Amino acid sequence: MELQLTPQTLPSVEGNFDVYKADVQALIDGFKGKPLTEETVAPVKSAIRQMRTTLEKYESTSIGMYFETPKKLLKAKFAELYAIIAEGENKVDAVIAEDTRKRNEELTDRLTKYIKSKIKDLAVESDVVDYVILHKAFFNKTAKEAETLDNIDTQLLQLEKNFAAFTRATKKVNKFALVLGGAFNKGRYLYSLEKYGDGNDSASILAEEEHDRLIAVPETPTPTPTPTSAPVRSAAVEAEEACTEITVDFPHYEKKTSKGTDELAYSFTVPKEQKKAFAELLKELKAVGIKYKKNI
Repeated sequence: MELQLTPQTLPSVEGNFDVYKADVQALIDGFKGKPLTEETVAPVKSAIRQMRTTLEKYESTSIGMYFETPKKLLKAKFAELYAIIAEGENKVDAVIAEDTRKRNEELTDRLTKYIKSKIKDLAVESDVVDYVILHKAFFNKTAKEAETLDNIDTQLLQLEKNFAAFTRATKKVNKFALVLGGAFNKGRYLYSLEKYGDGNDSASILAEEEHDRLIAVPETPTPTPTPTSAPVRSAAVEAEEACTEITVDFPHYEKKTSKGTDELAYSFTVPKEQKKAFAELLKELKAVGIKYKKNI
């Protein structure tokens, strides 16, 4: 059916719009009531797309023939037609989305079962399934299953290799920690390891270099502290610490028979704690005829 419009300058639009709208609605209702599957949805989608394209051409041609006020009315009429077509498009899109979801779920389940069957012969743990990447290209309708499975096999072999490196590195780090004790930062190297990552060999090399560096450092013996005495300021202090008692016997002194005296200049530095004892010593000296002068 063809949409026929008559150009007008007055605020009105004349043509077979209502008839055309009824036909479009009937076509869309026919599509909406029809059970669609992945196989039958393609021609329906194509027919609805063609309806929209035709309507867009009508709109583009007719809008140019009208002045401003009729244009607004005409655009409103076309909006009604687009809304009807959109109902059909939504129906088709919903069918396609649901079919795609089901197909992807089925493929994911099938590939997961394949992976689980393959890892039985590999030196890996069961959680490796979560590390296999199911690429978006696997789910394309044009994807070839043989290529998909080859890609998964390649991933599994690499993950097995990475896991072996992880196991070796973990054992090595624990061994170094046992030998070196707290000097070796075990946590740092274990933290850098990833179960199925591809950097485990590099982390192992770094741990080995640190081990070799620590082994090469000679042990420094802890010095035994040597007891030292406090510094002394004079011989008098040393005498006090030694607790030495000195006894001197002076010959009997007679002034008449004495051969005279000599003046000897000495200076004594006496600790405060010894002043009293030193004073007693001076008395003893005086008692046997030895005089002294006190410098002020």
